[in-house]
Amino acid sequence: MKQIEETRPPEGQESSTVDRVQAAGEKARAQVEEQKGKVGETVRDQVDQRSKEVGEQARSIAQALRKTSAELRSDDAAGSQRSSQAVDRAADGLDRLAEYLTDVDARRMLDDVEAFGRRRPWAIALAGATVGLIASRVLKASSQRRYEQSASVSSRPVGASLTAGPRSDYQPTG
Repeated sequence: MKQIEETRPPEGQESSTVDRVQAAGEKARAQVEEQKGKVGETVRDQVDQRSKEVGEQARSIAQALRKTSAELRSDDAAGSQRSSQAVDRAADGLDRLAEYLTDVDARRMLDDVEAFGRRRPWAIALAGATVGLIASRVLKASSQRRYEQSASVSSRPVGASLTAGPRSDYQPTG
């Protein structure tokens, strides 16, 4: 019988393999961090771009409200003056929102939302509950529609074709 010899790499090679594995791990970590940074930058750029677009839309709505307010002021009706003032306040609020959205970057916006959440945690909880309620209603409506569709399909006799008309190859047994 031959005796099986245990083979081990020479002393220097064992540590160089460990070094190579560690270097590969470091390289992978660096690549992950780089990709993470790129994704974060892309998200921030998208938030900046979208917030500026929404800001411009809010500004154009505010302008339309100001025109409406001017038309109400030119009307001689008693309630139109109060309505005009309410529309002006709404337009002012939209202008402030538009200025904020066009001037502030994504990082600052996130900081502001965090600060608001710390000052008014109940508002964040209420917003989360509202979003959850809306999402549950959407899911319920879509699942009911899917159930009705599947019920109409499952009410067909076993072996029935999904296409209209009787099967021509059907032969009753017995």
